[in-house]
Amino acid sequence: MKAPLRRLARPRGDAHAWSAHSTSRSHIGRVRQINEDRVLDRADLGLWAVADGMGGQSRGDAAAETVISALAALAGPIEPDRLTLTLEQANREVYRAGAGESGTTLVLLHVDRGVGTLRWAGDSRAYLIRNERLKLLTRDHSVVQELVEAGLVEADRAAHHPQANVITRALGIAPQPNLETLSVALQPGDRVLLCSDGLSHSMNERDVQGRKPLGPQADRLLTNALQRDGSDNTSLVLVEIT
Repeated sequence: MKAPLRRLARPRGDAHAWSAHSTSRSHIGRVRQINEDRVLDRADLGLWAVADGMGGQSRGDAAAETVISALAALAGPIEPDRLTLTLEQANREVYRAGAGESGTTLVLLHVDRGVGTLRWAGDSRAYLIRNERLKLLTRDHSVVQELVEAGLVEADRAAHHPQANVITRALGIAPQPNLETLSVALQPGDRVLLCSDGLSHSMNERDVQGRKPLGPQADRLLTNALQRDGSDNTSLVLVEIT
């Protein structure tokens, strides 16, 4: 699914003001019967997210929908405490509905006055694209990542490990969410990519070289992922700071 380009206008008279525009894509892939990914693309709120549901039998997509719908219902300005409360309430709703047997990964970006705050659980990722270079900002919450950090699996083989899809954190699998956070100072021209593992498993730095307008760049990322693999749902949000 292709989303229209969304833009946040720069407020007048604010020396610390920033503006951003964004676009999003979500595709079922070439194998799956259900798209369990959901995206939030709210440049007007400075809020973006990708959720990748898990649980099967339509429970994964329901979990992702619950979390993204709760975030979409927020009205600006977004305060951190309010965002935390919303995520906690959505987590409880997913936990009650699935009895801990279904859930969703989440990677979320909130930008305020040029500072991007990430919150995430699971293996959906955030990347910074600066000067056509790709930098991973998040750390996967997964069994394989723990093996990599312990020196038991080489990083370039992690995506093909038999336990590559086994995650250690997600929303809805426990009464309280366990989200990691990171703040990043953003610059004009920076792009932040949020994506599900259907994209990250086959992406490389060449995909962001040769700077393109935001929409064509998102199309390129999605097309490359589907051509290289396509075995999973593939979703992304691409945000540019101006």
